[in-house]
Amino acid sequence: MQKPTQIDAFMGDTVNIRIAVYGDNGQPFDLATNGLTNAQLHVQGMGQPLAGTIEGNLVAFRITPNQGLGKDQHNFYAQVTGKTWPSDRYTIAHGVITIHALPEI
Repeated sequence: MQKPTQIDAFMGDTVNIRIAVYGDNGQPFDLATNGLTNAQLHVQGMGQPLAGTIEGNLVAFRITPNQGLGKDQHNFYAQVTGKTWPSDRYTIAHGVITIHALPEI
């Protein structure tokens, strides 16, 4: 099991998350070649999961300010699924996104 990830951002920031996936042998795991073509990011407080992109062994997500993450800590997890076995689901990352208020200047 991977360690939880801590992501810090400020109110109004865009958050880009990129996750590289490797197999047991330490080699890049090509997700699409292995039938995994769908990626979703589940973030506490966002309601609907956020769709991501898959390219090779890299999964990417983009959270923009208009998606409503307020100042707080938000648990998250990222999963990939495939077309061949849609019921198969793999959690590839998890952690907390902390949104901070901008400092007073």
